[in-house]
Amino acid sequence: MNLIGEGKDDTTIDGSVADNVIIITADKVTITGFTIQHSGDVFPKAGINISSDYNVISKNNMTNNFYGITMFHASNNIISENSITNNDHCAIYMSVSSNNNIYDNILKNHAFNGIGVYDSSDSNNITENTMINNNFCGVNIRISSNNNITGNILTDNNIGIHVPSDKYGNHISDNTFSNNKNDIEKESGMPIFELIIAVLILVCLTVFILFWKEKSHKKTSTSKDTKHYLDARGKPCPIPLIMAKKKITKMKKGEILEIITTDFVAKENLERLGKEKYELI
Repeated sequence: MNLIGEGKDDTTIDGSVADNVIIITADKVTITGFTIQHSGDVFPKAGINISSDYNVISKNNMTNNFYGITMFHASNNIISENSITNNDHCAIYMSVSSNNNIYDNILKNHAFNGIGVYDSSDSNNITENTMINNNFCGVNIRISSNNNITGNILTDNNIGIHVPSDKYGNHISDNTFSNNKNDIEKESGMPIFELIIAVLILVCLTVFILFWKEKSHKKTSTSKDTKHYLDARGKPCPIPLIMAKKKITKMKKGEILEIITTDFVAKENLERLGKEKYELI
């Protein structure tokens, strides 16, 4: 199946900020010659969403999408000679996607990555691309193995290339770096994002324990030791009301006063007092 435009400067597919602009679920699809823009603005909406194999995406302009291209369980695809710029998050996001060839693209001006390689996306070839001004990484590889990153130009990124530890066997060679804050960042030990998650879990657990202790303390504070009794049986109103007010002045905040009265008018006045000035339980 082929979807061929008259040229990326002449043919536009606009997603109207609603969903993925193009979704590819069949194998062996070719898309070339378009400007693809305005996908929906939540993850994982993209100019092109791929979940199939052996597709060719070439000579397109992808701009002003949430992601330029997202790939999920997508293998043996070719992404080449595209201009993927000014998308919100990443130019290309890959998850569980292997053996893809990504070459000769311009990946520029993204809040996160030029290319994000995640979740066992293995044995991809990322070659001869130009990655400029991506605010996190030009290429960001996480928990993925045997990827080949070679011959790329990486300029004005926060990090040129982030790679996992050597045990993942990714190959980095012959790339040109300029004006990145860090050209190559390699994980040692626990990856920083996993460390952040571990810290967040620890903080949440600590907050939960403190909340539980505070709640238990509040339950204890309403036990028999903080409960007072007033027996006003046989006493006509307003005597029970006067006795209650006097008793309350000696109580601390949060303590409970239980009143027993046989006078109907006193009962109504005590309930009114509870509702107006205190908490009637």
